[in-house]
Amino acid sequence: MGRKIVWQVFLLVAVLAALYGQQEIFAQEDAQAICEEEEKEPEEGEEQGEEQEKEPPLPYEVSYEEADGEEKYYTVKPQVTISHPGETGETVYTVENEAGTVLEGRISQPGGQAVIGQETFAEGENRLRIWIEYTPSGQEKELQIFYEKELLFKVDTAPPALDMWVDGGNIWHQYQAGLVYQASENTEGSGIKYIVCYVNGKEQERSEKEKGSFVIRQTSKGGQGIPVAAAAFDRAGNRTVWEGEVYVDASPPSVQISGAKDYLITSKDIHALCAVSDDNMLDFCGVQTIWTSPEGEETVLDGGEWSGEGGSRQAEQIFQNDGIYRIHVRAADAAGFHAETKVQVIVDKNNPVITYVDELDGTWLKEFCWNRPVSELITDFTSYTYRLTLDGVPYLPGQTIRKEGRHLLEAEAVDAAGNRSRAAAEFAIDRTPPQILFEDVENGRAYEERRTCTVRLGNSGDWIREIRVNGKKIELDPDTDVYTCTFDEYRVYKMEVAAADKAGNKAERSVLFEIVAKESLADKLLSPVRQSLGLEEEQFKREKETEEKESAQDSWDETALPAVVAAGLLLLPGLVCFRRIVKKKRV
Repeated sequence: MGRKIVWQVFLLVAVLAALYGQQEIFAQEDAQAICEEEEKEPEEGEEQGEEQEKEPPLPYEVSYEEADGEEKYYTVKPQVTISHPGETGETVYTVENEAGTVLEGRISQPGGQAVIGQETFAEGENRLRIWIEYTPSGQEKELQIFYEKELLFKVDTAPPALDMWVDGGNIWHQYQAGLVYQASENTEGSGIKYIVCYVNGKEQERSEKEKGSFVIRQTSKGGQGIPVAAAAFDRAGNRTVWEGEVYVDASPPSVQISGAKDYLITSKDIHALCAVSDDNMLDFCGVQTIWTSPEGEETVLDGGEWSGEGGSRQAEQIFQNDGIYRIHVRAADAAGFHAETKVQVIVDKNNPVITYVDELDGTWLKEFCWNRPVSELITDFTSYTYRLTLDGVPYLPGQTIRKEGRHLLEAEAVDAAGNRSRAAAEFAIDRTPPQILFEDVENGRAYEERRTCTVRLGNSGDWIREIRVNGKKIELDPDTDVYTCTFDEYRVYKMEVAAADKAGNKAERSVLFEIVAKESLADKLLSPVRQSLGLEEEQFKREKETEEKESAQDSWDETALPAVVAAGLLLLPGLVCFRRIVKKKRV
C-alpha cells in the first residue's frame, strides 16, 4: 500500500516537469522569432523612426601650455593639440584673430588628433573655437552641436621699443642731468606698462608715461660718469633695457690763496701759494698779479707755472718789493662752473697808520672828546679816507660824550690802493664819586673802652687817597680800598677819609666818635639826676652794648625814684665842687 502511494507521487512529479520544459521551449522560440523580425530590413515605405537611436558623442580633448607672461600673455607662441576620442560626431575647430579666420579643421576619425602650430598664432588676440557636430540616425533628424567652447590666446612676443638720450648731450652738466626717453609698442602689442630708471644699480623712479624724462641729481666723483640704466616693460612682461653714463657736477672749483691774508700789511716777504681743485675735472686755471709801487706805477707780474694734474693744481709767487699786490686767481671746471678769489696785500712800512687810539684803550674818563686833527690821527704815503665810530655810531671829532659806562672807539682808514687799517680802543666814562663806608662806628656815638673801625669803598676799583685821624695822616699802601684800625684811648676821635677813582672823581667823608671809660653802677644811677639838674655837660651817646642793659634800665621801678633824688641831694655839694674842678682842668 505504501509503495503504491510513493510510485504515484513520483509519476505526478515527472508529468509536471515535462509540462514545464515544453513551455520554456515555446518561449525561446517566440523570442527568437521576435528578434528575427527586428533584424529584418524595413520594407520601402516603412518609417525610419522605428530604427534604434545611436549613442551621443564623447567630448573632445584640448591640451596647451599655460601663459608664460604677465596678465595671461604668451611671450612664446603656444601649440595646441585637439583630440577626437569618440566614434560618433565630428570635432570642428577654427582660429580667428584681427586678420579674420586663419584656420579651420575637422576631426571625424575616432581617436584622431589635430595640432595647431605656433605659426598659426599671430601677435595680439587669437580666438580658438571648438565644438562637436552630431546628426542622430534618420533622415529627418537635425544637426546637433555639443561641447562648444572658445579659448583666448593673447600673444606678445616682441619687446617694446625704447629710445633714450641725455638732454643736452653726453657732456658735463651742472647740478642735474635729464635722461629723456620714449617707449612704444606695435598695434598688436600688449601696451607699455611702465618705464624704470636705475642709478648706480638702484631703482630711482618709474613712470607709466610712454614719453618723458628722468632727472639725475647724483654727482660724479673723480671725473667718472654716473652709471644709469632704463628698462621699458610691456603688459606681457617683455622688456627692453638701455644703459649709459651721465656726468653731473654740483659744485664749482675750490680756489684758495694761502700765505697772503687779505689786507695784510707787512714789511716781510710774502710767499703766496695759489691752489685750485675740483671734485671732477678742471678746464682752466690762472693767476694774475698787479703790483702798484709806492710811487703809483703798476706792473703785471708773471703768474708762474702751475704744477699738478687732474683736479688739483698749484702755483707759488713771492713778493719782495714794497708796494701793493693784487692777486686774482680764476678757475673753471668741465661743467662750466667758474670760481675766483682776490687778495690784496701790502709790503710797505708807510701804509696807513692810525695813532693815539691805542693810548685811549683801557682808560677811565669823566667825559670824552676827540679834538686832535685827522692829520695827526692817520698818516700814509697816499691819500686816504677814514671813518670814526663810537659804539658803532659815526662820531664827529669835537663831540663831547658824558654818558657813563663803557664805550668803544673805532678808527678805520683806507688808502688809494684799497689798503685798510683799523684801530680800536675801549674806555669807560665814570662821573660818580667813590662811595666811602664806615663800618662799626657811627657819627656822634661814644664807645666804652675800645672800638675797631673799618673804612671800605663801595667799588673795589677805587682807592683811598688819604686817611687822617685827629689831623694825623695815616700811611697807606698804594691802591688801598679797605683800611681797618682800633681805637682804645679815652678821647674824641675825628676820622677823615678822601678817596678817588680811575676817572678822577673824588670824595671825602668824616666820622666823629668818642672812646670813654666804662661806667660804674653809681654813674649809671646818677647820670639821669645830673642831666636833670644841668650838672652834666652834653656828651656823646653811649653805645648800648647788649639788649640786657636796655631791658635792665627800662625795668627800673618808679618807686626807686625818691631814693635816687634823696641821694642826689646829699651828694649835690660834692658834685658841684667836682664840676668846678673839671672845668678848671679843661680850661
